[in-house]
Amino acid sequence: MDSKLSLVYLAAGVSERFNGRIKHLTPVGPDGEVLIECSLKQAIPCGFSEIYFITREKTDEQFQSFFGDNYHGVPVFYSRVEHDKAIRGKPWGTAESLSTLFGKVSSPFIVCNGDDLYGTSSFDTLTKHLKKSPDIGATMGYKLINTLGSNPERINRAIYQVSPESYINSLREVFGITPDNLGSLGLTPETLVSMNIFALPLNALAPLHLKVEELKKWFKDGLSGELVLATVLSDLIKDKLLKIRLYPSLERCVGVNYPEDIPSVKEYLKGSFKDL
Repeated sequence: MDSKLSLVYLAAGVSERFNGRIKHLTPVGPDGEVLIECSLKQAIPCGFSEIYFITREKTDEQFQSFFGDNYHGVPVFYSRVEHDKAIRGKPWGTAESLSTLFGKVSSPFIVCNGDDLYGTSSFDTLTKHLKKSPDIGATMGYKLINTLGSNPERINRAIYQVSPESYINSLREVFGITPDNLGSLGLTPETLVSMNIFALPLNALAPLHLKVEELKKWFKDGLSGELVLATVLSDLIKDKLLKIRLYPSLERCVGVNYPEDIPSVKEYLKGSFKDL
């Protein structure tokens, strides 16, 4: 069996909270590493054959300038998401970004956000799953309390409905979560939530691409709607085109949403890395 695995980062976003700067390239590591580099340092020891950054016009040049075509001996590639500026001011979202890999990647892969840190054990669990079951997807479920961060602003999370065999039946997006309103939303601190890290078989890309193109044609709010990866994957599960197994994580998932998050991320990362 071919053991080749790809690592894919969603890196097309530009944050208004950062005055249009690319937060993925914000220095936060103990030795000045940028945020997405810290994620790479968690992931690469788990064994990947190549890295893909999914970018857009506003991020492509800076990523290519920073990473080039190789990162610590691992080949680096880029896939750019485009959009019709006469219709929309930005691409359709994370599902469309991932669909750009259709026809480019030739192996099972792990896809994740470029501005979140998932922990080495999460990458380790998912790579081991793909090496054992390359035709079945997987994801990590994080305790909600471990994803809330230090900022009191409301957040959105996808919640799992899971079978007794630990396979996902659906993902449901819940909006406006704060530490104080969990009960009213039917949630607890222990509720497992998605943080947008998925191990996917290669054969998931064709139906994902078709679903994205279909939704783009029929989406009613074409100017402002967004195609969220978790929601589109949930559609593929319901259509029996994809199976995804859920693994619970004990890790914290730490990310940068606001400039105020940077000190807590730096504290989390202290002493985290050995040289690759």
